[in-house]
Amino acid sequence: MLAYTFFGLSALSHQLEGPFAVVYAVFLGIVHRKPNFAEFYLSLLHTGTSVGALMTVVSVSGLDAWLIAREQIPMMLAQNVSEMVSSPTLIFVAILLLVLGRFMGATPVILMPTI
Repeated sequence: MLAYTFFGLSALSHQLEGPFAVVYAVFLGIVHRKPNFAEFYLSLLHTGTSVGALMTVVSVSGLDAWLIAREQIPMMLAQNVSEMVSSPTLIFVAILLLVLGRFMGATPVILMPTI
């Protein structure tokens, strides 16, 4: 994988792209801003807090996925949806949402029927 830098291309593997970006960002910060140690420590603290929050969300989503698979919720939903598809109204709504989804974003298409 190629990592684009300010000076050109750098051929790095996937494992080295992240650390290279961090070292490069610190280098640019030192060269251009000349931060002191307190600012650097605060930026590390904020970064660690953000990464910790993100990893919490990712780990909880993994737990949710495991629980949903264990309880076979997708199987139950598929069975319920297949029973409802026989309704002509539902088929019309599905086709309408499919057509609207081609021309509009997901949020307006979802919000339009609720207003």
